[in-house]
Amino acid sequence: GACDNKFRSWMKENVIASGHGIKGLQNIGNTCFMNSALQCLSNTEALTRYFLQGHWQQDLNEENPLGMKGQLAEAYCSVLQDLWGNGQAFSVNPRELKAVIARFAPHFAGFLQHDAQELLSFLLDGLHEDLNRVREKPLVEIPTGDGTNDDAVACLAWQRHRARNDSVLVDIFGGQYRSELVCPVTGRRSVTFDPFNCLTLQLPQAPPEARIRVLLHRCIPQSGGPVRHSISLPCSSSFLDLRRRLESVS
Repeated sequence: GACDNKFRSWMKENVIASGHGIKGLQNIGNTCFMNSALQCLSNTEALTRYFLQGHWQQDLNEENPLGMKGQLAEAYCSVLQDLWGNGQAFSVNPRELKAVIARFAPHFAGFLQHDAQELLSFLLDGLHEDLNRVREKPLVEIPTGDGTNDDAVACLAWQRHRARNDSVLVDIFGGQYRSELVCPVTGRRSVTFDPFNCLTLQLPQAPPEARIRVLLHRCIPQSGGPVRHSISLPCSSSFLDLRRRLESVS
């Protein structure tokens, strides 16, 4: 919409030209898994705008027993301010955020490598609970259908989910799985719609080989113009493999 266009225009004029938002995150040991998740979230425009414009403060829920007393949201906002602020540093040290993460999820303590998707899921859940606008969660019943009224069942399930979970994270990342069980005896179908904030998808199968077109310029004077080669290599090949293949044909 118009708001997104204005934000992109502001990004081009003020952020890209000044280098804001393109700072790196320092690796504290083997924390590249954490940094990759943070960079993905940092470049989610709607979420970053929400934090940098201060809207998160009015949603902060420090009393939520499922949250982290607002500490995760505060530490994450601090990292965003460093990444997108006016500081002259070329990189940001996320040690305070890492300390908060380790405090509430001890298996992320230390400086060992972990799964980036697992950390991303933890961040999404933790930020959601720290920013959940629902102060007292009502008891709700999960609706089920028989496959003939999916739209109505999905809408009701989402309404009941939002009655307990209302945050900017749900606004941006929330979705629904459709699950169906069929009784092998009676053929009766039971359909439910379950919420998610992080959808895991299988990577597409890569082709066994890739064809690379290379234009070689000879360094020896009067040795002719550039020579074009077309080479097939396995997709798992390295640059060294490409170099050796070129040496064999040139």
